[in-house]
Amino acid sequence: MLTITLRPSLARTTIIQGMTLDRVEIDLSRVFTFGQAYVGISRIRDLDNLRITGVDKETQVFQADERVVDFYNSLREVDAQGDDVKSS
Repeated sequence: MLTITLRPSLARTTIIQGMTLDRVEIDLSRVFTFGQAYVGISRIRDLDNLRITGVDKETQVFQADERVVDFYNSLREVDAQGDDVKSS
C-alpha cells in the first residue's frame, strides 16, 4: 500500500487533483479553504476504502463557498423560468 502524507497547502492539493487512489485516509483537522475536503475525498475509487479523521463538530470542513451556492441557485432560477442555459 502506498502512503502519501498530505500537508495542507495548495501545492499539495494541486498535485493530488489528477490522481485516483485505491485507499485513502484523510485527516481533515487542518482544512483551511473551500474545496480541500472534496479534493481529497474525490480521489478514492471505492468509498469502502476511505477513512476520514479529524472532523471537528465545530468546524465546517464540508462548507461550500457562498459564491458557488449563489451560482447554482441562479441556475435553478433560470431553469424554473424555462430559459435555456448555454455552456460557454
